[in-house]
Amino acid sequence: MYHHPPQYMEYLMEEDEALYKTQFASYIAADFGPDDMEEKMAAVHVAIRADPSPSKKYVKFCSVVSVLNLKWMVVLLLLY
Repeated sequence: MYHHPPQYMEYLMEEDEALYKTQFASYIAADFGPDDMEEKMAAVHVAIRADPSPSKKYVKFCSVVSVLNLKWMVVLLLLY
């Protein structure tokens, strides 16, 4: 279950520590290692099943992105 990202994390830890620190900086800051991935994903799935509705923050982000996309389409149409 969810083996690919942890395996990649372990591979980078052994082979290229500089790249590991760059790509997984937020994980390192949160003290989150490859061994914690399966537990975290299981907890995320339980939380989603408990309340599948999107968060208000996500809904607001989507509406902002939609407005920005609409503005860009208008600008591109006017330039075209």
